[in-house]
Amino acid sequence: MPSSISAALRQTGHVQLGHIDYQATLKIVALLIVIYWCLVWIYRITLHPLAHYPGPKLWATTCLVQTFYALRGEFAFKVADLHTKYGPVVRLGPSAVSYIDEKAWEDIHGRHDGRKQLKKAKEFVPTSPPNGAQGLVFVKDDNAHGRLRRNFSHGFSDKALRDQEDIIGGYFEKLVARIRRSSDDHEPINMMRWYQLTTFDIVGDLTYGEDIGCMNDDARDLHKWIENLYYIVKAMFLLGFMRDFFRLDKLLLIVMTSDKLPLKKNKHRLMLIEKLNRRLERKEPRSDFMEHVIRNLNTPTGITYDEMLMTSSNLLMAGAETTAMTLSGATGPRSIWGRSSKDRNDHHY
Repeated sequence: MPSSISAALRQTGHVQLGHIDYQATLKIVALLIVIYWCLVWIYRITLHPLAHYPGPKLWATTCLVQTFYALRGEFAFKVADLHTKYGPVVRLGPSAVSYIDEKAWEDIHGRHDGRKQLKKAKEFVPTSPPNGAQGLVFVKDDNAHGRLRRNFSHGFSDKALRDQEDIIGGYFEKLVARIRRSSDDHEPINMMRWYQLTTFDIVGDLTYGEDIGCMNDDARDLHKWIENLYYIVKAMFLLGFMRDFFRLDKLLLIVMTSDKLPLKKNKHRLMLIEKLNRRLERKEPRSDFMEHVIRNLNTPTGITYDEMLMTSSNLLMAGAETTAMTLSGATGPRSIWGRSSKDRNDHHY
């Protein structure tokens, strides 16, 4: 009897239990999934509220394209190419639009009569800090954001910036001396890396009252703390793109949690606490980003220690890296721009 059943199964090629043909059912389900996604893609291209925005049709159908370029490290370059082709407004995904016209900034992020300020998305921050407090960049509540801005704005006023010139100038004197030393030794100079070393020490000094140690005489690379910070930022960037794929970011976060990410985040936090506590112990006043903030620490109109801790991390990364990138672009020889672009396209930099 069993052998006859096996023979019957081999002949029919499928299993039929309780009048349910599972092979046929799977085919129907697969077909329905294909039809569903085809309809979704057609909708996104033709009937979606963003359908009239210029941009490549493939990008409009799925987030996979921008995620692909992000994983290859080419997303920013690709977006620039798309703006060159399509203009100042480009649709980058089913629900993503990129603007490069400065007039759009006020319309999107500004406050207007009768209209509330645009809220940050719930997914703006992939993970929450252990203490629950957020810094100036990632805080979602408008009132809290305004309070943080008011406290930190004193460190960026015209007077404060003039008073900080001597601190900043000292580090650029170190930079020039290091470049001259390398030049005398006929060594090749990576200006982008030297700008990074300089700006991280400057922002570290203006934030914590002491440099990071990147410009020490024996230093030739970024401090281990900064390398650690880069790893965290890259991981958060990747998690941000994974949010669009059925909570795949949660799965990726679990994988990262079993690897290096928690250890690196904990080391980064401990270093922040150590640096910030030493800044709080300084009694003499100095013109930097933290002086006014410390005076109003834990007051009704001031900020908490945890908020100051997280904002100091925001300042370190956002202030140093962007400045180094700008300096590198501004001082790079124009004659190599075209060649650099060709090399990037040829070698997928």
